[in-house]
Amino acid sequence: MALTESQARVLAALAGLTPFEALTVKQLCSRTGFAASTVRAALGSQSYDGLASSSRRSPVQWRVTGRGRSLLSAPPYREFLPQQADTANGAKR
Repeated sequence: MALTESQARVLAALAGLTPFEALTVKQLCSRTGFAASTVRAALGSQSYDGLASSSRRSPVQWRVTGRGRSLLSAPPYREFLPQQADTANGAKR
């Protein structure tokens, strides 16, 4: 399955979180620089494909699934992942 650049960047923003963290669309817009419509479109297709999942309560929060993490580890998408040095030092994007 191929991802567009915007889909890869949104998924990578979620992959940079710990398994217990999640982000709202507004937070994802802030981290990626994309418009809400672009983030929502990416999340919709990723949710359908099983790459991201959402909470059932408001505000809706999103997290990456194991399948999404696996896809991002593939060579075409590694460049979108947060750098290990950033996460090791506790810095967040």
